[in-house]
Amino acid sequence: MSWAAAVGLLHVDISFVPAYGASGEYLCYQEEQVVAGEQAMLAPRERRVPFVRHSRLDRVALDQVCRLSSFDFVEVDGGASPGAPLRL
Repeated sequence: MSWAAAVGLLHVDISFVPAYGASGEYLCYQEEQVVAGEQAMLAPRERRVPFVRHSRLDRVALDQVCRLSSFDFVEVDGGASPGAPLRL
């Protein structure tokens, strides 16, 4: 069983996930295997919250995990400016 499949079997109310990048309106990752795992962690959850470091805002990556609008909110560290390039 892959780790993505195993994670998909977990039952939790809220999922906090790290982000490689957030570009425009998408949460992004570099590796296809990581994307599969992130999608498994996010799929069956009541609430979903990504953590994005301000240095990773507007970072383009090869694979899109999902739209930022599918999250309850996006947690960004204190270094982000009020005009940070996120479209929810």
